[in-house]
Amino acid sequence: MKKCLFLLCLLLCVTCFFCACEETETPEPEPQAPTHTHEWGEWRTSILATCSTEGQEKRLCACGEVEKRVVPVTQEHTFTEKSMTEDYEYTSTVFQTEGVYCYKCIVCGAKSTKPYMTENARVYFGEYPQTLKASDVTITETTDSRGYFLGSDGAYYAKLSATPNASGYTFSSGEGVIKDEVYYFKVEPIAWRILSIKDGSAMLLCDSIIDNRPFNNGYGNDNYADSSIRTWLNSDFLNIAFSATAQECVATSSITSNPGIRDLTGIVPGYVHGAPKTTEDKIFLLSKEEFANTAYGLNTKEARKMKASDYTLANGIQADTNWNGYAAYWQRDLLQRDNVYIVNNEGAQTSTICVGTQNYVGVVPALTLNLS
Repeated sequence: MKKCLFLLCLLLCVTCFFCACEETETPEPEPQAPTHTHEWGEWRTSILATCSTEGQEKRLCACGEVEKRVVPVTQEHTFTEKSMTEDYEYTSTVFQTEGVYCYKCIVCGAKSTKPYMTENARVYFGEYPQTLKASDVTITETTDSRGYFLGSDGAYYAKLSATPNASGYTFSSGEGVIKDEVYYFKVEPIAWRILSIKDGSAMLLCDSIIDNRPFNNGYGNDNYADSSIRTWLNSDFLNIAFSATAQECVATSSITSNPGIRDLTGIVPGYVHGAPKTTEDKIFLLSKEEFANTAYGLNTKEARKMKASDYTLANGIQADTNWNGYAAYWQRDLLQRDNVYIVNNEGAQTSTICVGTQNYVGVVPALTLNLS
């Protein structure tokens, strides 16, 4: 019996020994992959961002891994000259444009605030007597509030007894201008050159000599601000050429005029500059500096040359048959007392003693048009 107990105990001890050995045995460590640091290349555009859609950029690691990121919608439009087929947005029933177009975004269709203007861009605004009546038009006794006569073609005509400055003048039709002959001139839309467009307004210059008048009714006035031509532009001309609705489109401009040089003593030639004056005008003449402004496109003789209308040829403007219809017209700056700058028939800027009652120099008005 004792032998049996001993053998049983021995068996238990051997079993516990082997079990303990299995629990304390350390397993072999598994091999680990080496750590990798990405070496990214440059970001490259995969989808171009536009003014209406997001874009995408991506970069590549040498291991083949690709990283992507979103590019926000750009604020830049893609304006192109290929879209200059749509009329510029600043047109209305009061005035019409010709040769003015818009830049248009080829992506989203948005219009640029900067217009494209052809070399002969024009605005037609207001109306005034200009061209001699055609021979097949008859004049009726019907008149409007301005005193113009209704023609058989539905247009209105101004009546004028001719007082040409000299003999030998011919109208655009080829017909000679005869002194004291009564003529009728068609009241037509006035064409204006576009000098600039900025902040919803356009600076315009009449594209022809629209009338001829003295700079001032008498001598002794040495400033455009006090001249009779300025008064006429902002009263008679404004009210005759433009309807009440059209006048609302004409902005008021601050106009500074140079008084020139004047002799304070009247005896000793102590010439000094008088003080410039600033006025608030609807219609005005350009200054010598404005005519030389390259941004306005008036800095060459050819650009400054202006033709006299049929109406002005009958009204006494000074011209010459060799001038092909070109004549001189006023600027608003004075060189000295009673001596004002003009643009002559060749487009040159010069001065002449013409401030008095002479009626042979032309008028080329300017204005600022409120486009909005």
